[in-house]
Amino acid sequence: LSGAYLNSLKLAEQHHLRSISFPNISTGVYGYPKKEAAMIAIDTVQGYASTGTDLERVVFVCYDQESYRIYEEILQNKGLIP
Repeated sequence: LSGAYLNSLKLAEQHHLRSISFPNISTGVYGYPKKEAAMIAIDTVQGYASTGTDLERVVFVCYDQESYRIYEEILQNKGLIP
């Protein structure tokens, strides 16, 4: 799962994009645990951003309240949102 995010981030850079959006991949019909998937997504993006990037904005698209709350909690715990 981390590889999917990392490859997408690299492609965005190669195409000189300034922003990218990610849906909650693998948490639907594939049944990947939502909290674990969110941690992987956030950790991968955060790690990539720490290496220096031209990306200015990354959006995590949540399709339900449960996913939104999970992302919000993780991002707050990491100090990435108030």
